[in-house]
Amino acid sequence: MKKASLIYQVIVGIAIVVLFVLHFSSKSTSDVANPLSLITDSTAVIGNGSLTVYVNGDSLLEKYDYFKKAKKDFEIKSTRTENEIKSRQSSLEREFATYQQTAAGMTAEQRAKTEETLMRKEQSLREFSEDAALKFQEEQNKFNEQLFDKVASFLKEYCKDKNYKIVLNYTKGTTILYADESLDITEEVLAGLNEEYNK
Repeated sequence: MKKASLIYQVIVGIAIVVLFVLHFSSKSTSDVANPLSLITDSTAVIGNGSLTVYVNGDSLLEKYDYFKKAKKDFEIKSTRTENEIKSRQSSLEREFATYQQTAAGMTAEQRAKTEETLMRKEQSLREFSEDAALKFQEEQNKFNEQLFDKVASFLKEYCKDKNYKIVLNYTKGTTILYADESLDITEEVLAGLNEEYNK
């Protein structure tokens, strides 16, 4: 009974770790979905005839080749990591099942050694899962910074020619309630960013 309880606790622990990793990897994927939220979406009053324009952040991300490729790469990496965790978990569950079936024929010393080995493997799986989730989040944060820098650098040069002083990130649900479509430069910016990326 005590052994079955221990095994049950270990399996539940592994399931919690897997759910934790899956939750954060899917959450992390959604973080990649809108890194342009780093660009301020507050409004400003501009004098001297300068023009304030906006870029639709959702459309930009949806159509920017650099972002589309990175998102696909992140999804592949996430799936690969999830599969590795599931594979390791299945292997460990099989080892627990084998132990349960053979435990009655083992000596107390053999059972203690086997339980210790299984506990170490369970701990190793938990550490692997947590480390994978952390590395994935760090990679996404680094990518988000690079994406922001690429877009900001492009806009800095682009706005010099057009005499734009502020480019807002317009996304549904931001503090901008209305923006006239004549101020939308998303397609122009997308064309320039994609041209720069595909060189």
